[in-house]
Amino acid sequence: MQRATGVLQVDADVHYEDALALLRVLAFTRGQELGAVARDVVDGTLSLGQGG
Repeated sequence: MQRATGVLQVDADVHYEDALALLRVLAFTRGQELGAVARDVVDGTLSLGQGG
């Protein structure tokens, strides 16, 4: 979870807390568990440029 939040923090150029909130929003809007979305972000299969 921390690694995915860090990736989003850099990609979106936001503070850590905002990146964590973004990760939660991604999970909610995709209808997936938070851990699954975090794995996708870390693996590079989900990025902000992919409609996330």
